[in-house]
Amino acid sequence: MTSQSNCDEYGFCRPDGFNRQQQEDFMKSYIRVLATRRKKWDKGIIKKGTDPSTPPQLGRKLKGYIRKGVPGPYRAQIWMEVSGAGAARSSEPDLYSNMLAMNTNMVTEDQIRTDISRTFPNNIHFDSTNPVSLQTSLYKVLKAFANSNPTIGYCQGLNYITGLLLLITKDEESSFWLLKTLVDKILPEYYSVNMPGLITDSRVLAELARKNIPQISNHIDALQVPWALLSSKWFICLFVDVLPVETVLRIWDCLFAEGSKFYSAYHWQSCTWTRRSCWPPGTWAHSWRRSRDSCRASRP
Repeated sequence: MTSQSNCDEYGFCRPDGFNRQQQEDFMKSYIRVLATRRKKWDKGIIKKGTDPSTPPQLGRKLKGYIRKGVPGPYRAQIWMEVSGAGAARSSEPDLYSNMLAMNTNMVTEDQIRTDISRTFPNNIHFDSTNPVSLQTSLYKVLKAFANSNPTIGYCQGLNYITGLLLLITKDEESSFWLLKTLVDKILPEYYSVNMPGLITDSRVLAELARKNIPQISNHIDALQVPWALLSSKWFICLFVDVLPVETVLRIWDCLFAEGSKFYSAYHWQSCTWTRRSCWPPGTWAHSWRRSRDSCRASRP
């Protein structure tokens, strides 16, 4: 098992040639930003307390706080509350244990077990030689979810999402409810049969790229790479194993709070972050919705 000293705070092993000095130089200034943000959360949000059965209203102040990043110690709690997962858990407190006790069909069972060993092989917390490996917890959460949603059961990508949820929440049941909220409520068409949401959003991304960043669009067309193939891992894995963990968590902060509209917008921004957007401020949401409706209308 890899030494923990060579891993980040989430247990991911640093690659060969990792520049520790560069990281230390960055953290010298960034740690002050994190400390200031933590104080603001302590004073403005956490100290007031929240009722777990009643998710807080996502007003302008809370939304602004979330968009700047939820402090690590509060992330699991905030995700549960703003997404509605906490309220859902309170309404069905025995669902996780009941789903876990059910038998799972053999095909789904085999799919889950096959992907367990493939999940985060570079993370010490998912190392099978680790006495407290999260592989068992990962299996249990995926099994419970598959039983709770037999229409979807299991599909590749859910293992990465669940794995990161476990690293953040450190709790199987919370991870189960957050996964269920993501798949059933926030992105309901991403993991269903034929993945209509994924197909639609890939078409939208391709259309917007052709209209607004033709340099990138023409390059991809010249390579003859389908946009659905290019972006499928972004969509299905919610950027896990694509972007740095801290970046993914910041995206998820907003995804749990604001839903699919933010996620769709971020996919577009991921294609334009190397240059300034050519759209006037405030027009992306309208353009995305209009393009999405058009693609849905043309979907067989």
